[in-house]
Amino acid sequence: METENWKQIVSTLLEYEPWLIALSGAIFTICSVYFGHWLSLRMHNKRANALEVGFDNEIRLLKEYFQAWLKGLVDEFENPVRSTYSGFTPVDMSCIDSLVVELIAVNRLLTKDQRSLILNLKTKFNGIPRKDHQRNEATTWCDQQKAFNVSTPCTARLIIDAVEIISYLSRYIDSGKKFSLENDAQWEGHANLAFSESGIEYKQELWERVIVHGPGNS
Repeated sequence: METENWKQIVSTLLEYEPWLIALSGAIFTICSVYFGHWLSLRMHNKRANALEVGFDNEIRLLKEYFQAWLKGLVDEFENPVRSTYSGFTPVDMSCIDSLVVELIAVNRLLTKDQRSLILNLKTKFNGIPRKDHQRNEATTWCDQQKAFNVSTPCTARLIIDAVEIISYLSRYIDSGKKFSLENDAQWEGHANLAFSESGIEYKQELWERVIVHGPGNS
Protein backbone atom coordinates (compact mmCIF):
# COMPACT_ATOMS: atom_id res chain seq x y z
CA MET A 1 0.00 0.00 0.00
CA GLU A 2 2.82 2.36 0.93
CA THR A 3 4.61 1.58 -2.33
CA GLU A 4 1.53 2.56 -4.31
CA ASN A 5 1.25 5.85 -2.37
CA TRP A 6 4.87 6.74 -3.12
CA LYS A 7 4.36 5.91 -6.78
CA GLN A 8 1.35 8.21 -6.82
CA ILE A 9 3.33 11.04 -5.20
CA VAL A 10 6.21 10.64 -7.64
CA SER A 11 3.80 10.49 -10.52
CA THR A 12 2.13 13.70 -9.36
CA LEU A 13 5.47 15.46 -9.00
CA LEU A 14 6.52 14.38 -12.47
CA GLU A 15 3.20 15.59 -13.81
CA TYR A 16 3.83 19.08 -12.40
CA GLU A 17 7.59 19.08 -13.03
CA PRO A 18 7.54 22.04 -15.49
CA TRP A 19 5.60 24.10 -12.96
CA LEU A 20 8.02 23.20 -10.16
CA ILE A 21 10.99 24.00 -12.35
CA ALA A 22 9.51 27.40 -13.23
CA LEU A 23 8.74 28.14 -9.57
CA SER A 24 12.22 27.10 -8.47
CA GLY A 25 13.72 29.25 -11.19
CA ALA A 26 11.67 32.26 -10.11
CA ILE A 27 12.62 31.79 -6.46
CA PHE A 28 16.29 31.42 -7.39
CA THR A 29 16.14 34.57 -9.52
CA ILE A 30 14.51 36.58 -6.73
CA CYS A 31 17.07 35.34 -4.21
CA SER A 32 19.93 36.14 -6.61
CA VAL A 33 18.64 39.68 -7.19
CA TYR A 34 18.16 40.25 -3.46
CA PHE A 35 21.61 38.88 -2.64
CA GLY A 36 23.20 40.95 -5.40
CA HIS A 37 21.47 44.09 -4.12
CA TRP A 38 22.51 43.34 -0.55
CA LEU A 39 26.11 42.71 -1.60
CA SER A 40 26.19 45.89 -3.69
CA LEU A 41 24.76 47.95 -0.82
CA ARG A 42 27.23 46.40 1.61
CA MET A 43 30.19 47.26 -0.67
CA HIS A 44 28.80 50.78 -1.15
CA ASN A 45 28.57 51.38 2.60
CA LYS A 46 31.98 49.83 3.18
CA ARG A 47 33.54 52.18 0.63
CA ALA A 48 31.68 55.20 2.05
CA ASN A 49 32.83 54.36 5.58
CA ALA A 50 36.43 53.98 4.36
CA LEU A 51 36.24 57.40 2.68
CA GLU A 52 34.95 59.01 5.87
CA VAL A 53 37.76 57.41 7.87
CA GLY A 54 40.27 58.68 5.29
CA PHE A 55 38.80 62.19 5.50
CA ASP A 56 38.97 62.20 9.30
CA ASN A 57 42.57 60.94 9.18
CA GLU A 58 43.55 63.85 6.92
CA ILE A 59 41.96 66.28 9.39
CA ARG A 60 43.96 64.68 12.21
CA LEU A 61 47.19 64.99 10.22
CA LEU A 62 46.52 68.71 9.71
CA LYS A 63 45.91 69.12 13.41
CA GLU A 64 49.13 67.28 14.32
CA TYR A 65 51.14 69.49 11.95
CA PHE A 66 49.82 72.71 13.49
CA GLN A 67 50.23 71.39 17.03
CA ALA A 68 53.93 70.80 16.37
CA TRP A 69 54.29 74.19 14.70
CA LEU A 70 52.51 75.97 17.56
CA LYS A 71 55.04 74.57 20.04
CA GLY A 72 57.87 76.07 18.01
CA LEU A 73 56.10 79.40 17.59
CA VAL A 74 55.42 79.78 21.32
CA ASP A 75 59.07 79.06 22.09
CA GLU A 76 60.14 81.61 19.46
CA PHE A 77 57.76 84.19 20.93
CA GLU A 78 59.17 83.75 24.43
CA ASN A 79 62.78 83.46 23.23
CA PRO A 80 63.04 85.62 20.10
CA VAL A 81 66.85 85.75 20.05
CA ARG A 82 67.91 82.38 18.66
CA SER A 83 70.12 80.63 16.12
CA THR A 84 67.20 79.20 14.11
CA TYR A 85 63.46 79.64 13.86
CA SER A 86 60.62 77.74 12.21
CA GLY A 87 59.03 78.37 8.85
CA PHE A 88 55.66 77.45 7.42
CA THR A 89 55.42 74.49 5.04
CA PRO A 90 52.58 74.95 2.52
CA VAL A 91 49.61 72.68 3.23
CA ASP A 92 48.39 70.47 0.38
CA MET A 93 44.60 70.25 0.46
CA SER A 94 44.28 68.20 -2.74
CA CYS A 95 43.76 64.92 -0.87
CA ILE A 96 40.95 66.41 1.23
CA ASP A 97 39.37 67.91 -1.89
CA SER A 98 39.47 64.51 -3.63
CA LEU A 99 37.93 62.79 -0.61
CA VAL A 100 35.12 65.35 -0.51
CA VAL A 101 34.32 64.62 -4.17
CA GLU A 102 34.36 60.86 -3.49
CA LEU A 103 32.10 61.28 -0.46
CA ILE A 104 29.60 63.22 -2.57
CA ALA A 105 29.66 60.39 -5.12
CA VAL A 106 28.62 57.86 -2.45
CA ASN A 107 25.98 60.22 -1.04
CA ARG A 108 27.89 61.04 2.15
CA LEU A 109 27.52 64.80 1.93
CA LEU A 110 29.35 67.12 4.30
CA THR A 111 27.21 69.42 6.37
CA LYS A 112 27.11 73.15 5.70
CA ASP A 113 29.33 73.83 8.71
CA GLN A 114 31.84 71.17 7.64
CA ARG A 115 32.06 72.73 4.18
CA SER A 116 32.45 76.18 5.74
CA LEU A 117 35.27 74.85 7.91
CA ILE A 118 37.16 73.57 4.87
CA LEU A 119 36.71 76.86 3.01
CA ASN A 120 37.87 78.83 6.06
CA LEU A 121 40.91 76.57 6.42
CA LYS A 122 41.86 77.18 2.80
CA THR A 123 41.63 80.92 3.38
CA LYS A 124 43.88 80.60 6.43
CA PHE A 125 46.38 78.42 4.61
CA ASN A 126 46.58 80.96 1.79
CA GLY A 127 47.17 83.84 4.22
CA ILE A 128 49.77 82.25 6.49
CA PRO A 129 52.63 82.17 3.92
CA ARG A 130 52.29 85.94 3.51
CA LYS A 131 52.51 86.45 7.28
CA ASP A 132 55.44 84.05 7.46
CA HIS A 133 57.22 86.03 4.73
CA GLN A 134 56.56 89.27 6.66
CA ARG A 135 58.16 87.70 9.71
CA ASN A 136 61.23 86.76 7.69
CA GLU A 137 61.56 90.33 6.47
CA ALA A 138 61.08 91.76 9.98
CA THR A 139 63.56 89.35 11.58
CA THR A 140 67.08 90.73 11.96
CA TRP A 141 70.50 89.13 12.34
CA CYS A 142 72.69 90.19 15.24
CA ASP A 143 76.41 89.76 14.44
CA GLN A 144 77.41 90.33 18.04
CA GLN A 145 75.22 87.54 19.35
CA LYS A 146 75.48 85.44 16.21
CA ALA A 147 71.73 84.93 16.36
CA PHE A 148 68.45 85.99 14.83
CA ASN A 149 66.15 88.45 16.57
CA VAL A 150 62.80 87.03 15.48
CA SER A 151 59.98 89.55 15.13
CA THR A 152 57.72 89.08 18.16
CA PRO A 153 54.59 90.78 16.67
CA CYS A 154 54.84 88.66 13.52
CA THR A 155 55.29 85.49 15.56
CA ALA A 156 52.24 86.43 17.63
CA ARG A 157 50.08 86.71 14.49
CA LEU A 158 51.17 83.24 13.38
CA ILE A 159 50.42 81.87 16.87
CA ILE A 160 46.91 83.30 16.66
CA ASP A 161 46.32 81.61 13.31
CA ALA A 162 47.69 78.28 14.55
CA VAL A 163 45.58 78.49 17.72
CA GLU A 164 42.40 79.14 15.76
CA ILE A 165 43.08 76.31 13.30
CA ILE A 166 43.87 73.76 16.04
CA SER A 167 40.79 74.77 18.02
CA TYR A 168 38.44 74.31 15.06
CA LEU A 169 40.05 71.05 13.97
CA SER A 170 39.82 69.70 17.53
CA ARG A 171 36.16 70.59 17.74
CA TYR A 172 35.49 68.98 14.37
CA ILE A 173 37.24 65.74 15.37
CA ASP A 174 35.21 65.61 18.59
CA SER A 175 31.86 66.47 16.96
CA GLY A 176 31.95 65.02 13.44
CA LYS A 177 28.72 65.77 11.58
CA LYS A 178 27.41 67.57 14.69
CA PHE A 179 30.18 70.16 14.29
CA SER A 180 28.76 73.66 14.38
CA LEU A 181 30.21 77.10 13.78
CA GLU A 182 27.31 78.81 15.54
CA ASN A 183 28.54 78.23 19.08
CA ASP A 184 31.84 79.94 18.43
CA ALA A 185 34.40 80.23 21.20
CA GLN A 186 36.09 83.43 22.34
CA TRP A 187 39.80 83.89 21.64
CA GLU A 188 40.78 82.78 25.13
CA GLY A 189 38.71 79.63 24.67
CA HIS A 190 40.46 78.90 21.38
CA ALA A 191 43.85 79.41 23.03
CA ASN A 192 43.06 77.26 26.05
CA LEU A 193 41.92 74.37 23.85
CA ALA A 194 44.76 74.67 21.33
CA PHE A 195 47.47 74.87 23.99
CA SER A 196 46.00 71.91 25.86
CA GLU A 197 45.73 69.80 22.69
CA SER A 198 49.33 70.68 21.78
CA GLY A 199 50.77 69.81 25.17
CA ILE A 200 51.63 73.42 26.01
CA GLU A 201 50.99 74.97 29.41
CA TYR A 202 48.42 77.73 28.99
CA LYS A 203 49.51 80.98 30.62
CA GLN A 204 47.06 83.84 30.57
CA GLU A 205 49.88 86.40 30.81
CA LEU A 206 51.53 84.90 27.72
CA TRP A 207 48.28 84.84 25.77
CA GLU A 208 47.55 88.46 26.65
CA ARG A 209 50.92 89.43 25.17
CA VAL A 210 50.09 87.44 22.03
CA ILE A 211 46.52 88.60 21.43
CA VAL A 212 47.41 92.31 21.50
CA HIS A 213 48.81 91.66 18.02
CA GLY A 214 45.60 89.99 16.91
CA PRO A 215 42.75 91.17 14.64
CA GLY A 216 41.65 94.70 15.48
CA ASN A 217 44.54 95.27 17.88
CA SER A 218 47.40 95.96 15.50
